[in-house]
Amino acid sequence: MNISRNAIANLLGGLLPAIVMLVTMPFIVRQLGTADYGLLIMVMAISGYFALVDINVTAGSVKFVAAHHAREDSTRTAQVISFGLGFYLGIGLLGGIAIFAGAPVLVGWLMKLPANKVPEAVLILQIAAVGFLFGQLQAYLNSIPQALQRFDITARLEAGFGMGLPLATVALLMAGGSLVQVVIVRVVASGIHALLLALASRHLMPDFRFAWPGMATSKDVLIFSSYSFLSRVAATTHAHADKLIVGASMGMTALAYYSVAGQIVGRITGMTFRLSSAIFPAASAMQARGEMDHLGRVYMTATRYITYLNGAAVLLICLFGREILHYWMGPDFASNAYWAMVFISIARFIDSLTVLPSLVNDALGHPRNTGVFSVVRVLLAVCLTLAVVDTQNLAIVASASTVAALVMGLSFIWFVHGRYLPWSMVTMAKASWLRPLWVLGAVCLLSVVGRPHGVLSLPHTAYAVVAAGVLIALAGSFGVLKTEHRDAAWRWLRGMKRRAA
Repeated sequence: MNISRNAIANLLGGLLPAIVMLVTMPFIVRQLGTADYGLLIMVMAISGYFALVDINVTAGSVKFVAAHHAREDSTRTAQVISFGLGFYLGIGLLGGIAIFAGAPVLVGWLMKLPANKVPEAVLILQIAAVGFLFGQLQAYLNSIPQALQRFDITARLEAGFGMGLPLATVALLMAGGSLVQVVIVRVVASGIHALLLALASRHLMPDFRFAWPGMATSKDVLIFSSYSFLSRVAATTHAHADKLIVGASMGMTALAYYSVAGQIVGRITGMTFRLSSAIFPAASAMQARGEMDHLGRVYMTATRYITYLNGAAVLLICLFGREILHYWMGPDFASNAYWAMVFISIARFIDSLTVLPSLVNDALGHPRNTGVFSVVRVLLAVCLTLAVVDTQNLAIVASASTVAALVMGLSFIWFVHGRYLPWSMVTMAKASWLRPLWVLGAVCLLSVVGRPHGVLSLPHTAYAVVAAGVLIALAGSFGVLKTEHRDAAWRWLRGMKRRAA
């Protein structure tokens, strides 16, 4: 399976769950209430932070499984996988016990709750402790098919559970279920998901046998992972720190507004990250085979297309985010969360420019670069967030992440190109950024000039979104797509039309 097919499979694995999440979230928030929904987000953030006991062995495992498999070294492949499974079972147990035992202290310390809600919050966090174990195993088992470049398998499972879980939550709440029961359903689903991933991995490697990793294999994985751990710390902090700060300083209702804005942006822009992630195991395998010229062509082309797709998604969010929140979540969310959504979107776009450089940098064996810059970027964002949270203004809080992304993201790209990636930043920018950013700028100008002020009516919103989407698609087709790819796309469309006829 080639990189483009892996990327599309990975995209579809996240697209369908994202659509279901967007459809079901308004009902879930209304049924739980903004305060209970904020509590659910807070519990997920606390559990997520305990994942810091993982030094990101997943990244090292993917790199070395991909490389050893490309060399057809089954012994070293089995050693790496055995090491990873043992490691994640250990940290899952360690983190789960810590969350369960520390739940009363964590609730009292981090959550602004009425006294009558504290016992329920403690119980929910203790249930989530069991889910932590399943989640760690699920995360590692998910990486095995991906390291073997079988993203289609993980995508099918992710799509199934990603659609089934919110639908099951809706059914449960319609039947009168509680927040505690919602968390139990999530934990059970995570356990089943991990089991199915284990069976799928076994099917891919029927001759696999557990093998003692030995010092050499353990050292390779741990050295690589120790630097990747910095990226893991940064990613975990990036995902949860602002929510913890908002929840602790502004309350659960403000956290619900902020979290919904972030989830919308994350679900939409996360689709293109899924396209990008397929390059990591492929780049590791290409380096192992000495195919650096091929890797350079893939990297430049992928950066060009991903930049345009991310920019287009962010442009649509900024243009129509107020209407999305107004008609999807209600006027309160539109008035309280729109500008936070805009600043989060801009930050995500800037961050997206660093994704492919980070993945290729890591695949070439330099995870320290990614880790150090990621940690500094997040520390800057946390410091800025803490500095402005007393304003009690969600837009100002969100702007802290935008500033941090701009400063550290562009610094990282400048630093790695020509030093650790064998292509200069000037070469990359000319080949990959110039056309997408120019075309996006023109589309943005036309869209802003043609967009009326205020909240559009629902029919007018639908018309405007379709018109903007068509403009973005046409501009991208003729201004960004390479000629050979545009011709191939038209041939595919004509073939689809003939088959339909």
